[in-house]
Amino acid sequence: MIMDDVDHNDISAPLTQGKSTLSCGQYAGKVFFEEGGFDSSDGKHIEKGDYVVERASTNNNFLCNRVGAKPGEGGEMFDISYVIRAIRKYEEE
Repeated sequence: MIMDDVDHNDISAPLTQGKSTLSCGQYAGKVFFEEGGFDSSDGKHIEKGDYVVERASTNNNFLCNRVGAKPGEGGEMFDISYVIRAIRKYEEE
């Protein structure tokens, strides 16, 4: 199927590294604990507490939100591999 009239806002970049979006989708809704502190990559402060994975994003990131926050309200980007390790640790406790 060829689509000539696709608005640029309806096009998103696929994940180009790491796990596929299908395997990343299995983490949506999973909860992990974040110790909090400053992100070394951009100096932004991340609050301590439980976070839930909303969805996979580009650049090997998950968009995550604080547990109890409304989906789509802000959120933080976390590296996928970091979140997967944090989820495994969280689920072991």
